[in-house]
Amino acid sequence: MRFRQCEIRDVPLDFFSFHVYSDYPYRKGEANPLTTMMPPSFYMDNIRSVKQKLEAEGRLHLELHITEWNFSMYDRNLVHDTMFMAPFVIYHALTTLGSIHALAFWTFTDVFEESPVPPAHFYGGFGLVNRDGLRKPGYYAFQLLHQLGDRIVAQGDGYIATTSDDGRLRILLYHYVHVDHLYASGDWSGLSETNRYSVFEERGDKAFRITIEGLAGRYKLTSYTLDREHGSVFDEWVRLGAPAAMTEEEIEYLRGRSGPEMTTEWIDGQELWQKELVLPPHGVLLLAFDRQY
Repeated sequence: MRFRQCEIRDVPLDFFSFHVYSDYPYRKGEANPLTTMMPPSFYMDNIRSVKQKLEAEGRLHLELHITEWNFSMYDRNLVHDTMFMAPFVIYHALTTLGSIHALAFWTFTDVFEESPVPPAHFYGGFGLVNRDGLRKPGYYAFQLLHQLGDRIVAQGDGYIATTSDDGRLRILLYHYVHVDHLYASGDWSGLSETNRYSVFEERGDKAFRITIEGLAGRYKLTSYTLDREHGSVFDEWVRLGAPAAMTEEEIEYLRGRSGPEMTTEWIDGQELWQKELVLPPHGVLLLAFDRQY
């Protein structure tokens, strides 16, 4: 980091911005051309590294803004369309919470000016929305995060619980599964147009036991389930037969099939509410408790 020119020219700095992706490409000229995918801790490692360098320059007071982040910096990475992206977004949004001032995902749509748009419907673009306007799992990850309240009451491995002044209680569960060693080392041969889940670590389901005390009064519980069987538009496209050139009818069908499955139930004055919940790999579940007056 070079701040000397700012000091010489008396240029004030309001913030420091940087980008983070999971790729760690080899430098030009190195014999090995493959790209390494870094572990989930890579994002926080980068934040800590930047803070250490800012501290050495006497600039630790500057706001930190990650103005680009995604899984891969390659906009043809087929993983970008999969259900993996929902827990990926949630994991990093929650892990970095409080350590930076802003976290700007790159990018909203697969269609952007830096790269031509190929004819394929799901080609691994950066976006939360594909070329047809179909919302991918990453889009719904942000939608579910938006429902969280402003006070964290519990947070841990794969979960966060929040409350709000209006009596809303939100519990967000997610099952993050990273790519396996072979893929992380640069071997993408396990990926194909329709087979995109063989490159992840072998993990079973993730179990949660939820216990809530003192739900005085009447509550409406709305559950939002997002996984490969519920609302992942890429997986729905595969089940549709993976048509290479979709009709308007097929696109509309997929639009109606994307997004979390929603169920509701009523809870009346339970002093102790308990439930066992199980998420498959890449699964996400939001429990929304709303007090009824």
